[in-house]
Amino acid sequence: MDCIFCKIIIGKAEAVFLHEDDLVVAFLDIMPVNEGHALVVPREHHERVETLDEATYLHLFKIGRDLMRQIQTAFADVTAFNFIIANGKDAGQEVPHVHLHIIPRKLGDGFGYKFGPNYGKIVSIDERKATAKKILDR
Repeated sequence: MDCIFCKIIIGKAEAVFLHEDDLVVAFLDIMPVNEGHALVVPREHHERVETLDEATYLHLFKIGRDLMRQIQTAFADVTAFNFIIANGKDAGQEVPHVHLHIIPRKLGDGFGYKFGPNYGKIVSIDERKATAKKILDR
């Protein structure tokens, strides 16, 4: 088993847990963006979100929301949050086990996104309709 999150879940690798139940665990990120940065991880190994059952998927976000509230209370300088799932290597997923990042944000923390060269181009209504057709006609 090479999955670091599976090793954490079964106690073969260290982590500082914030939550544990039958479906998910949550622990502090080893390389946090900001203090309190946590990961919510399904106990069952899934590399991608689309293979999660509905109950686990919904529970992942419920626990993420609960942790967000606790983190907000713990750190007065936190003003916002990012909830991020990188779903696949091309999306930046580094550990091939589904995980929801709960990233506390504060003004001037330096964290951000880099958008590609097409970002900011306004897409016409006809182009958006053509895209919707591709998605919905499957």
